[in-house]
Amino acid sequence: MDQYLAQQEALYEAVKSVNPDIPVVLASFASMTLDELINQKGPGHEFAVKYITQLLTQGKYEAIDLHFYGCVKDIPTKIEAVKNLLPTDQPFTWISTENGGPDFLRCKNTPVSWKDDQTEYEQEQARQVPLRLSACADNGGRICLWFALFDLKKGSEVFTHLGLLDQGVTPPREKPAYEAYKVFIAQQK
Repeated sequence: MDQYLAQQEALYEAVKSVNPDIPVVLASFASMTLDELINQKGPGHEFAVKYITQLLTQGKYEAIDLHFYGCVKDIPTKIEAVKNLLPTDQPFTWISTENGGPDFLRCKNTPVSWKDDQTEYEQEQARQVPLRLSACADNGGRICLWFALFDLKKGSEVFTHLGLLDQGVTPPREKPAYEAYKVFIAQQK
């Protein structure tokens, strides 16, 4: 942690020497870390509190990055839990560069995985797009991004199907979530 904080401070100083108006974002807080933070009876809760508190109190930054997977309903709780650990003199400016679902591994309420029924899974994903992005924006997120434009070709089975486009075909197939994303963005103008 000390090494990260030293590197982060050096980055902060370098960025500010170039242009003091460029905001510096603190390390991303992974969704699993945020899960541990809100699960006060979980085995990783104390570590998550210590880890996030140390970064928030010792890091030099203007914003933090929160990642949201798991259950949609937990997003506001995760945001509030981080906010409660922030030093009182530090403004709570945050972004989310990763938000995606459905997450059938971390959210037990997920009705289906992509392995069971890809069509139903993609409909659930389309339903979650506006819910997830609204949970981010409505709770103060300055930037709220979806996980990825394309499905991943490699990686954890949860992430390989969270993109908005299926690149397994040429041209890439627009999944229902792609249209849901476009509709959501158009409504934000």
